[in-house]
Amino acid sequence: LYPEQFAAAPQATVLILVVLMPLIEEVLFRGLLFGGLRRYSRPMAFAVSTLGYALFCAVPFVFQPEGADLRYLLLAVQYLPMSLALAWCYDHGGSIWSAVALHMAVNGASLFLAVG
Repeated sequence: LYPEQFAAAPQATVLILVVLMPLIEEVLFRGLLFGGLRRYSRPMAFAVSTLGYALFCAVPFVFQPEGADLRYLLLAVQYLPMSLALAWCYDHGGSIWSAVALHMAVNGASLFLAVG
C-alpha cells in the first residue's frame, strides 16, 4: 500500500507515516498506556502496551469492505517485536522522544524500502 500512497501524494505520505503516526502512537501507547501502568507493574505495562499496539496495527486489516476476517489478527504477531522495542526504548530512554525517534526511523526505513 505504501508505494501507491507515495505515488499519489509523496509529501503527505512522508508527513503522515514518518512524523505524525509515530508522534501520536507513541504518546498514546508508550506515554499514556505504558507510562500509566508502569507505576503499578512494569511487566504489566510492557505486556499491555506491546500487545495493545500490535493489535491496533492489525485491526484495520480485519475489517474490509467485503466483511470482517478475524484471521488477519495474526498480523499482530509481526508488530510485536517492534512494539516491544519501542516500549523498552521508552522505558530506558528517559523520555517519550527516544521512542518517537526510533519509531520515526523504523517507519522511514519501511517507506524507503517499499518505494525505493
